[in-house]
Amino acid sequence: MRIILPVLAALLATGTAHGLGTASVSVLNKVEATRAQAFGGAAVALGNDPTLAWINPAAPSQTAGSALTIGGQRGYFGDMTGQGLYTTPWRTGMFTVGLLYYDGGEVRSYTEDGTAWSARLQQDILASAGYSMQLSPNVSSGAALKYMQSSFIQKYNTSTIAADGGIQVRMSNAVKLGFAVSNIGFPMKYGIDGDSTQLPTTARAGIAAGSRFGGSEGQKPSALIAVMDAEYRIEDGYLAWKGGLEFQWRGLIALRGGVRLGNRDELSMFSLGTGLRIGAWRLDYTLRYNREANLPQTISLTVALPGSKGATTAPPAAMVVPALPQAATIPDTETEVPTNMFQPSEALAPAMPDDNAEFTPPPPSGEETRDGQKEVIEDLNRRLDQLMEDYSK
Repeated sequence: MRIILPVLAALLATGTAHGLGTASVSVLNKVEATRAQAFGGAAVALGNDPTLAWINPAAPSQTAGSALTIGGQRGYFGDMTGQGLYTTPWRTGMFTVGLLYYDGGEVRSYTEDGTAWSARLQQDILASAGYSMQLSPNVSSGAALKYMQSSFIQKYNTSTIAADGGIQVRMSNAVKLGFAVSNIGFPMKYGIDGDSTQLPTTARAGIAAGSRFGGSEGQKPSALIAVMDAEYRIEDGYLAWKGGLEFQWRGLIALRGGVRLGNRDELSMFSLGTGLRIGAWRLDYTLRYNREANLPQTISLTVALPGSKGATTAPPAAMVVPALPQAATIPDTETEVPTNMFQPSEALAPAMPDDNAEFTPPPPSGEETRDGQKEVIEDLNRRLDQLMEDYSK
């Protein structure tokens, strides 16, 4: 079994090497945000979350402040994927850089004379740079450019350039649409029989709806979010439906669940996940279930970095976003994170004074102001008279 599974993965990885004509399995289609995986991969319409840049490059556009995400993923056949993502405000939008590493595992076999040999099945390294911005208070867009190097059985090597693009549109206070196209680029050529392997070019369209409820003086509101995506892989003609739910309890704990409905060429999948936020730290974990393979698991840690400056800024410490009614703006993710990393921009959710925060009233006007000034002047005159008297003595 140790040999069969890697060989099957190898056939999928090379695709056309054996006349399969399929798109490649590589780091380009192995990486998803941990939060998105908990929804079965549906997150193209969710924004205000920099970790979702892998799904839709427009997702970070409304965040404020810098953020760093690191994560790891164990795949169906023991393959491993690692990621690092950094977002920061720049000019009028958000600049994003990412780094990915994919290891397809080790394949072991024997030659005809009985000699044992082993090699890394597939190793990919990808670097990405993207930029997102708000075109209007209700429309956000983003694009990313990616460069990938791939090695197959430590013998065949190739590289390629790909691009992503996406847009998000807020239709109402509680509904948002998202569209994205990823992995548009040049085919990869591993040098096997001179064949080329197509990139997994994918088009996504989705909808997200949510509301906040509960919450009172001194307590954060809870939230419920529903998402659904349709994903079409252009080169293979695969169509998959994804959907999920997320319940956020007072901005501290998130419980998630989702499903991916495959077809005759792909397997269906169920997923469960959770998120924990403490101050500027957010930890996400997802477990996916499939009857035919191992249980893929993904974990990531996101940190909101303090002291960043950019197009949008966080409200003062004594200012927080108030609890929103049920029909308020869709809560894309946890609320009231330091540096406003996971909140809508101030243009969409202006900061308001906290009812419990200290607040200094403006100086009184009219006669009261004049009376106060008079008392100050009289006190100064008394002090001046005392100084003159002491000097004469």
